[in-house]
Amino acid sequence: MRLLLIILLIPLITFSQVRNFERGGFSNISTGATYNNISYTNLEGIEGHQYLFDSWAEGTLIINDTVRSFQSKLQYDLVAGDLILGHKKLENKGFIIEDNSVTGFVINNKANSYHYVRKEKDEFQDLEINKKYFINPSESNDHFLIIDLKKTLSTPNLSKNNYSSINNNKKYKESMIYYILGKDKKYIKLYSLRKNQIIKVLSDKEDLLKKYINQYNLNLKKEKDVIKLLSYYHSN
Repeated sequence: MRLLLIILLIPLITFSQVRNFERGGFSNISTGATYNNISYTNLEGIEGHQYLFDSWAEGTLIINDTVRSFQSKLQYDLVAGDLILGHKKLENKGFIIEDNSVTGFVINNKANSYHYVRKEKDEFQDLEINKKYFINPSESNDHFLIIDLKKTLSTPNLSKNNYSSINNNKKYKESMIYYILGKDKKYIKLYSLRKNQIIKVLSDKEDLLKKYINQYNLNLKKEKDVIKLLSYYHSN
């Protein structure tokens, strides 16, 4: 069993009690409900689900930045920010991984691969941050740019005649929040990648950065170019 293998090979990882997840096809064990098949339509009629992929995905847990442990069933909750390890035998059940020794993970299906890193609350300018894992788009160890890919439940307003059904119109919407590493080594929130916003955050080296942008024709709407600029900023 893979869970037993992890416990034997790496520092102890603690998991929450086994449970399924109602929203998006996983039900809660405490309710007594069980499902043979994952359904990604909520019982209340909510469109979509809060997870990264439509089914379990392969991936690798990164322990203390060094040890890597392959897992055949991983999932990530884009609403709660929970990393979920699938039960070996029970298809719709999983463990929420809560141990701080998991400093990152890679999760992928046939179409996409995501590299996540763990960040602590005190690394952010906004101390109200409630997520632990963020996408590292550069796959490097610098982490100058990280991304919170998230989902929120949207509830449209009733129509004027009040005949619309709210439940039938609820759906999960996906969005991104970017964080760039500023001069105080704190992550600063950006809702989109725009040149003027990035330069404002890095204004202590504004003239230097503008020359660099022009010299290399950087497009700061592109993640790779933002990472180049941040690398240059933190090295000068």
